Amino acid sequence: MKIITIKVMIFIFLTTICLFSIVNAQTFQLQSFDGTKVKVRLAYNPALGTLAIACAKDTIYLVDYMDLDDVKILNDRFLQVSYAKRAGSNEGLANTLLLSVDHNKLIQGIHIKSFSEYDMRNFDHIQGSLSEYQLFIVKTQLVGHDKTTYKLNLNIHDESNSERTPKTNHNYNTQLILNFDPKKNIFYSTHQTIAKTFMIYNPKNQRTTKQYLNGKVPVITIGKSSYYYINGEWYEKGDNNYLLKSAYK
Repeated sequence: MKIITIKVMIFIFLTTICLFSIVNAQTFQLQSFDGTKVKVRLAYNPALGTLAIACAKDTIYLVDYMDLDDVKILNDRFLQVSYAKRAGSNEGLANTLLLSVDHNKLIQGIHIKSFSEYDMRNFDHIQGSLSEYQLFIVKTQLVGHDKTTYKLNLNIHDESNSERTPKTNHNYNTQLILNFDPKKNIFYSTHQTIAKTFMIYNPKNQRTTKQYLNGKVPVITIGKSSYYYINGEWYEKGDNNYLLKSAYK
């Protein structure tokens, strides 16, 4: 009797998860680069803590996902997904992913950190630590109407106020214009030739492998952050030649 009850409880739990995901799913219609109209579906999986973005049989999974901030369609061709990520104490973190579709394949036009905040201003009187505050915001603006005219403007705000290291204090606004690659359907700031060994973390199997990469790749450089487009995916360059990605298929 107890075994049956446990099985029933497990069934109810799994069913609730599935229903929760279905109820909270969102569907958007895009104009694919192959000329067809396609539907892109976003659904949260609470069991895995991932957001699945699906089109036909192609699916991208966002890792360290917390919540959707904003989703909007740009020029009928792109779906911009801004989402909050898991972060540490007194921190806020968010990414922006720009998707398009070609022949039922999801393409990550960009995948960058678009928001980060670190705030210790209200804790110095409790912990006896010095006041620290950092804020980084990237807002996007798509211009152009087709592959030959697309540009992506990144409006960047970066500020830091530290009692510990006052020489590093700054507060500025700047703009970066990304070009569009009509063959890869991605945005980039430049190309860079790489010929070195990287430690590459794969969130799908949660393993890190050592790989030697040699070639010319599209790059997005925003302040101190660099993103490499390698084999159809965006990687953020971390310390000690680590390459990290926030999504997998």
